Amino acid sequence: MNIIKNYLIDSDCYKAGQPLEVKGIMLHSVSCPQQKVVPLHQWNTLSKEVCTHAYIETGGDVYQTLPWDVRGCHCGSGVNGSANNTHIGIVISAPTTITYVNGAAFTDRNPPATKAHVLKTYTVAVELFVYLCRRFNLDPAIDGVILSQPEGNKRGTASNRGNNVEQVWSKFGLTMAQFRADIRAKLSVFHAPANATSDSNAPSDWAKTAWYWAMAAEIVTGANPRDTITCEQAVYMLYHANKTRFS
Repeated sequence: MNIIKNYLIDSDCYKAGQPLEVKGIMLHSVSCPQQKVVPLHQWNTLSKEVCTHAYIETGGDVYQTLPWDVRGCHCGSGVNGSANNTHIGIVISAPTTITYVNGAAFTDRNPPATKAHVLKTYTVAVELFVYLCRRFNLDPAIDGVILSQPEGNKRGTASNRGNNVEQVWSKFGLTMAQFRADIRAKLSVFHAPANATSDSNAPSDWAKTAWYWAMAAEIVTGANPRDTITCEQAVYMLYHANKTRFS
């Protein structure tokens, strides 16, 4: 996972800078086949009520378009308010190898390429959500923490749009339930030992962002962040960081 900061500094959301108390994360899919971040320049303007926090491209790059703790505009609202006030919004790209023909139905012109795209972006989405759950102390097992746009709509906190990741996922046996389970499984790797003290297993404030990124990328296990390391441990972490960057 490679997070690239590409803040939309001319957007309404960025300029408003309204603090977001993060209580969850919402996953969206673009409504048309699109691998690259073409929409970014369209969103980077005033009076454009669209601004998510990040966009996942097919190659694995994550373009962060807003600070995580700034309110975005990614899901509209419903009868119970808006998840814009509680959730980070993440958009996952759709493969260019499909063509929508009638609502959620689509034709697949290149099944192997479509599968590669879906599985790659799914894996990156899991890694990103693990990173954000660690950073904001979110538990994906709690109802309502990890949602798709349609799930938000059913809860009355998002509009009724067609941005449903499961439209394409379902062809490969993937669901939001499986997505949440995979996030939980990844997070379980990072749980501190039962006999560890809270101080020894909490990174310093200045190191939290880097530490949680390294945990999400499986460069470190998450244990004993303030310990000294050996030369071989340092080389091992550099090796895995390099694999993560170029995989």
